[in-house]
Amino acid sequence: TLMMSNGQLDLEQVGKDWFPNILVSGVAKEMRISVEALKGAWNLWSLDSHVSITDLGYGSIVAQALDLELGQSSEGVNVHAKVAIDVDNRLALEISMPPLDKKPTLSEVPWDLRVEAVAPTLAMWMRRVELPVSVESLSGVLTSAGLGTTLTEIDGELQVGSLSKEPWQIPALTVKANTLAGEALGHRVSFQGADDFVTGALRFDSSLAAYQGQITIECESLARLQPETKETEQLRGGVKVVWNGRGEIREANHEGSVSVRGNNVGPATSELLYQTNLEASYAGREIEVQTFEVVMEDLRVVAEAKLTEELISVPTLRLQKGEEVWLNGRIRVPLASEVGSMLDRFLSAEAPLDIEFQSVAIPLVELARLAGKESP
Repeated sequence: TLMMSNGQLDLEQVGKDWFPNILVSGVAKEMRISVEALKGAWNLWSLDSHVSITDLGYGSIVAQALDLELGQSSEGVNVHAKVAIDVDNRLALEISMPPLDKKPTLSEVPWDLRVEAVAPTLAMWMRRVELPVSVESLSGVLTSAGLGTTLTEIDGELQVGSLSKEPWQIPALTVKANTLAGEALGHRVSFQGADDFVTGALRFDSSLAAYQGQITIECESLARLQPETKETEQLRGGVKVVWNGRGEIREANHEGSVSVRGNNVGPATSELLYQTNLEASYAGREIEVQTFEVVMEDLRVVAEAKLTEELISVPTLRLQKGEEVWLNGRIRVPLASEVGSMLDRFLSAEAPLDIEFQSVAIPLVELARLAGKESP
């Protein structure tokens, strides 16, 4: 048995001496480690340990205290960790496993996990430790169970407060998780934002490798997401984004579609009125834009495009007013297959660049008027 009470063990100094690459700081106040070495393998030993650390830090991130308990008995293994982020915010984690076999295989070890968050003023702490993003609050309980790296069950609900990153502030979010028995993609995580800013759900298989889902983000006024920004400096307009996708994370095999609708998105001082529409899909390393459209009154810009490892193709690029076509063309940009930036791949390509435009007389006065500018 090893015991320490009212101690002052400096973890930062220990780290410098023994683990120089780990930037851990803090002071261990209490420690108790008791092991009863019974006859037999280590998994039959009785273990009871507790460590209390204050001002636990990693780099510039510092939490007020950590209480960690680890025990092993004939009933199994239990780990309890309580983190006091500061005086008002805390997190708790519990892990339990049945008694381990003499030579347990990781894939055969069953486990249960419970995480609880009670952090009503989390943003104050996040700003104090100078994190680039702050979450106003976090509360709720999430439980899960598994067998090795296989997730067998998940359940719970988290309330995530508004997320802030200058100059943006994203509304609060409710995250729910549950398991649907008998489903190939049976683990479901759903999102519901305040004012329906974000809605959607993702479903995963038991290995968390395969997924399928849909997420919708809709905001009629982007100015509402910039409450601390001067009105004249805000980004105005509204936008709606819908994503549908599925794939295999480990195999980097993804496919899906994205739809974007925009309405007068631009600086608050702009007088330009327009709508945008984008419909695109992706599969593997290929991206196809079925529709890209910008509309200003009866002036319309329409394009289609496709990006592969060998080519950027814009087979349709058209500018028209009503039914009258002012500009029509296409673009083909070959790319070399070598790994590198898009510019390097373009410069290394052997095939020539192909650009073709056909136009009629474009009235610049009309274009300027539609753009809210003075006539040239």
